[in-house]
Amino acid sequence: MSLFNIIAEISNPFLDGVFNLITSSYFLIPVIVAIILILGGKETNTKFNLKSIILLVLPVFLAVILTGIATTAIKEVVHEDRPCQVMQDINFPFCKDSNSFPSRHTAIAFAALPFLVYLRKYFVVMLIYATMVGIGMIYLGQHYPHDVLAGFVIGFGIGYLFLLKSRWIAEKCGKILKF
Repeated sequence: MSLFNIIAEISNPFLDGVFNLITSSYFLIPVIVAIILILGGKETNTKFNLKSIILLVLPVFLAVILTGIATTAIKEVVHEDRPCQVMQDINFPFCKDSNSFPSRHTAIAFAALPFLVYLRKYFVVMLIYATMVGIGMIYLGQHYPHDVLAGFVIGFGIGYLFLLKSRWIAEKCGKILKF
């Protein structure tokens, strides 16, 4: 029995609604992470002004934007059909008419996550939420497990690289924005 047949057996309107809500709100993750970073700084008595807030959250949003661009480009090259397009015998709640590989939702959800690695209590909560985005995409028949795994690798990888280079990004952007 395939994973999608198992999902079809446990599928119900409540889970459909929960996973639809989780997967449709994935774009809020970078905003939530930015707010947590700002609030996390306040917990450590860091003084913030507009300049410091922009330089703190800019790498998060740049990582998310690059992740969206990268996954879109890969989708255009790979052209993999979604499970809901291929498995006509399983009733999925809805089906998008676009390419499957990799999962952009999952990639974006995980791209912002590395920025919380030093704020552990928030990191765990956002890790669970980002993971639920990936699981939801499989449950809803929008992606195969390998699409979600690739989305995780791409998103977390880009996010981690931007975290490592965040000081450099802040310095360069500060010069450009004349901060």
